[in-house]
Amino acid sequence: MALNADQIAAMERATLDAMPSTELDEIGGWLVPIDEGTVSRSRSAVPLRHDVDLAADIDRIITRYCRAGAMPRFRIPETEPLTRLQTRLCALGYRSGPASLVMTRPCTLLPIESSPVTLSNTADDGWCAAFLGTGSDKVDGRSRLTILRRAKHARFASVAQSGATVAVGAGSFSREWVSIHGLRTDPAHRNRGLASAIVAAILADGIKRAFSRVFLQVEVANTDAVRLYRRLGFADLWTYRYWSHPAASD
Repeated sequence: MALNADQIAAMERATLDAMPSTELDEIGGWLVPIDEGTVSRSRSAVPLRHDVDLAADIDRIITRYCRAGAMPRFRIPETEPLTRLQTRLCALGYRSGPASLVMTRPCTLLPIESSPVTLSNTADDGWCAAFLGTGSDKVDGRSRLTILRRAKHARFASVAQSGATVAVGAGSFSREWVSIHGLRTDPAHRNRGLASAIVAAILADGIKRAFSRVFLQVEVANTDAVRLYRRLGFADLWTYRYWSHPAASD
């Protein structure tokens, strides 16, 4: 599914609606989020278009980050029209990190029967405990949780078994896009279809809200998650990488 320029721009804005930064600027054809947390999406400049040369804005973006006392970072899609951005960043000494994948599918029902999923406008204590309990980096987990709970268009999905929350995820609904974030399943309850049930519940909620498209972002190295999303009908759009300067520090 190819996206036009307006759909790409709406997706990038929706990404930062779901993972909102404390500050958000727009410089040229870029969104420039500024945040003290650990979530790269919430503190990396991203181009709003893939079909024009935006390399001329890079110096202004770096200046803006430095003026805010933040380390300049960039999230660059690996699409052919944007190769000059990569060349420019390399010339400035920036280096790229691991690849992540953007995936999409129509917002249609998934024929999945599993444990009942609860949807709420807030992340309760059980949701937060389940989200934090499955990550090895507690500092990063707390930062991600703080940012997810900031979102104005979020719905928090959870599955409970025997009185305990064992799987969670979040959906965000803005800019004509549903986006999926923060999927976590307790290790003892994996491979039981709980993540699939949460995705299905978020899609059903999106249909009720008259949304027609959904996207998510996942690290390419997370092969189990990539396989799951492909089984659920998600198709690859593009990969992207974060770029930062190795000599810089937070």
